[in-house]
Amino acid sequence: MARSAANDEARTIVAMSGLGKRYRIAPQGAPPAGVLKRLAGAARAEPAEGALWALRDFSIRIRAGTVTGIIGRNGAGKTTLLRILGRITAPTEGKIRGRGRVFPMLEVGASFHPDFTARENIFFNAAMFGVPREEVRKNLGQIIDFAGVGDRLDERVRDMSGGTYIRLAFSLAVTMQPDLLLADEVLAVGDAAFQEACLDRIRTEKKRGMSVVFVSHDMAAVAGICDRVVWIDNGRIRKIGAPEEIIASYEHDLWRSKSRQVGDAAAATRPVRLLAARTIGPAGHEIAAIAQADGLRIEVIFETDVSSVLITPGVDIFSGATLLMSLWAREPARVTASGVYSAIIDIPPWTFAAQDVRFRAALRAEPAKGAAYVEEIKETQSFQVRGTDRPDPDGKQQKRARAGYIAPQLEWRMRAEPANAAQKSRAVGF
Repeated sequence: MARSAANDEARTIVAMSGLGKRYRIAPQGAPPAGVLKRLAGAARAEPAEGALWALRDFSIRIRAGTVTGIIGRNGAGKTTLLRILGRITAPTEGKIRGRGRVFPMLEVGASFHPDFTARENIFFNAAMFGVPREEVRKNLGQIIDFAGVGDRLDERVRDMSGGTYIRLAFSLAVTMQPDLLLADEVLAVGDAAFQEACLDRIRTEKKRGMSVVFVSHDMAAVAGICDRVVWIDNGRIRKIGAPEEIIASYEHDLWRSKSRQVGDAAAATRPVRLLAARTIGPAGHEIAAIAQADGLRIEVIFETDVSSVLITPGVDIFSGATLLMSLWAREPARVTASGVYSAIIDIPPWTFAAQDVRFRAALRAEPAKGAAYVEEIKETQSFQVRGTDRPDPDGKQQKRARAGYIAPQLEWRMRAEPANAAQKSRAVGF
């Protein structure tokens, strides 16, 4: 028993016990306390000030050579946990013990200076995490090869895409052989080929002994790479276990939370009731974020008590206050038996530009007896569209996706026009 405990301790990279992080909240309308005031402790003396626990009673061990997935809704405490592990912020309570080299990747390009070149940023970031200059110089070839920026090494980062930031940061992190890599939505930026290369590299470094704490809304990536998954809910551990089990429980809870009766008090007596709507990614899992280059499915779920009713489902999609598109079925579908149904619409890749997107689901019901009516989910639901790098025609560079609301990949065709003056005049219309 003593030998087993000693082995377990030797394999532990990080041990957290009763970890908690509290943030102070000023009363509504009150001016924020200045830095000097907070340091002097005056802000703590104000009884009207509230507190928000972003993390509470968090206790887990992370062992060498393992990938631990962290899942949960936005605001659950995932990023706060990574910030504590990365020594960016200190816990309010509890203990944390760790060893070895830690590389945090918490925000795309957060530690990159836009006016530095790629080469300068590599050395600058390595220095921040205590990596000697000679070690970086020795491994510089590997770093730029994996990041794919060999011919742009002395170009300012300002002139590169967001995808290049993440490639540089990830390549630097894994090449420096950290003991613990902290990855917050690392695979959400970049094309599919680079994402797969990242996963392969993580698997390789994992065999060497590198541990990873991996935060993502992409349940397919979490299931494919993690040894275990921690589900965080309101700052506390909800469940820990095998990826398939925890992801299934989390998605079921997510679906139940989004399932709601809508409309007024009379809705319960209506023959057709709209229950929920959700967004589904390419892997068939419910998602909160998606890359531009991936397709998206919106599923509208409803229930009917009658054996004959015409159903016309619809979805209105917004960016901010702007209505981007209204996707209603062209023809109603007849439902001929009572039960629970799903109406599904597939939105192709490259429909949206990078942005936060909201949608409101609805349906029009025409029962055989009684008047037709429209049911809708009152609150809009949202998902994030993340930018995807697109290659130049020569394949050597990556260009940032276009700005705007939509970004379809449409093909241009060239055709030869007549050469003489008369035919050219007819071709252009004057």
